[in-house]
Amino acid sequence: MNKKSAAAGALCTWVRAIEDYAKCLKIVNPKREKKAIAEATVKRLRENLAEFEREFAELKAKLDQLQSTIDLKTRQMDELKASLGTLQSKIDRGEKLVSSLAEEKANWIIKLENYNEEEACLFGDCVMAAAFMSYGGPFPSDFRNILNKKWLDKVSVEHIKISKDYQFTEFLASKALARKWQTEGLPTDDFSTENGVFVTAGLRWALNIDPQMQAFKWIKKMYESELVVADTKDSDFLKKIETGIQKGHTVLLKDVGETLDPTLDNVLNKSLVQHGRRFAVKFGANEIDYNLKFRLFITTRLSNPHFTPEISTKVNVVNFIVVESGLEEQCLGIIVRIESPQLEVQKNEKLTAITKGKEEILKLEDQILARLADESINLLEDEELVQQLASSKETSDRVKTELENAEQNMKRIDDTREILRPSGRRAAVLFFVLNDLAMINPMY
Repeated sequence: MNKKSAAAGALCTWVRAIEDYAKCLKIVNPKREKKAIAEATVKRLRENLAEFEREFAELKAKLDQLQSTIDLKTRQMDELKASLGTLQSKIDRGEKLVSSLAEEKANWIIKLENYNEEEACLFGDCVMAAAFMSYGGPFPSDFRNILNKKWLDKVSVEHIKISKDYQFTEFLASKALARKWQTEGLPTDDFSTENGVFVTAGLRWALNIDPQMQAFKWIKKMYESELVVADTKDSDFLKKIETGIQKGHTVLLKDVGETLDPTLDNVLNKSLVQHGRRFAVKFGANEIDYNLKFRLFITTRLSNPHFTPEISTKVNVVNFIVVESGLEEQCLGIIVRIESPQLEVQKNEKLTAITKGKEEILKLEDQILARLADESINLLEDEELVQQLASSKETSDRVKTELENAEQNMKRIDDTREILRPSGRRAAVLFFVLNDLAMINPMY
């Protein structure tokens, strides 16, 4: 067609192109329609997705808020559970406290009444104890009793109130402490117990007149693990005392005569010099450190020493010369150990058990009262106090039972010992008879 006519060729080309376009359009157009439909669907789905995402975000925010609320409520619930557990524990402890303290109440009411009565009599008891402590030490038992009776009469005349059952030994030392001394070798008579108080409770160091070495043996047994014995016959006895002063030892100076080494004057007078927190004392020509734990005991084997007034003002002279009642008890113990050794062992065991039991009860009571008096302690939160009260009750019941059994056993033991008492009395009488023979003039 192009050869025949250029216009006809161009028209033919256009017709063919239109035909090709029509053919293609028949294929492409449905696809375009599908594409438009697909794009519309996609647009709609994207809009739906955006809506869903918005709703999801809102729901997630609500979920997070609910989760936070759940966590908060869970924590609050846990706290409330813990608080409930604490409150329940406090209720339980409170019930135990009320129950335990109610049981102690009766005892404490009685003790409070006794304490009120003791407080009213405290001045008179202190006057009597101070007088006896100051003047009674050097005298024998019978003269001490005379002094005590005269002072009691004087106190009565002056209308000074004292305890009805006032006893010097019980005022300055408990029965438990006295029994402890007895288990350590101190004779069981009242005279020896008085001497025990003089030795341990006096403000001045005790100089014990001890020809039978009763005080020496008792002090040695009482401080056996830490005692330093200094004998005046040894050349280094002052060195031992000096070391004891510096290191805080317990020193027993034995076998002194009627005079004491002047080096000891400042120690006996307790003439201490304070340098800040440190204490010192002049010992001879030197000033040495003074340990406040230092204790000094002095014994002499002279039966009738004549001490100068200067010595009597420096020390507390204590007459440890054996009395008949004390010697009788000791002789009885020796006889029982020979005749019935198991009986004496049982007696000492029961004495020890009684002493320890009473000490344990007193210790528990002191701990309980200390915690009750402590304002910084919340009683309902103090599990230790509840445990101590429960332990105190159990221990108290146990110890009371043991004490009752021990007292019964002691009574049976004492009844058995009484069978042998005439032999002990005879031995004591023989000792004093032989002792008094020395007073007979040799010409007879």
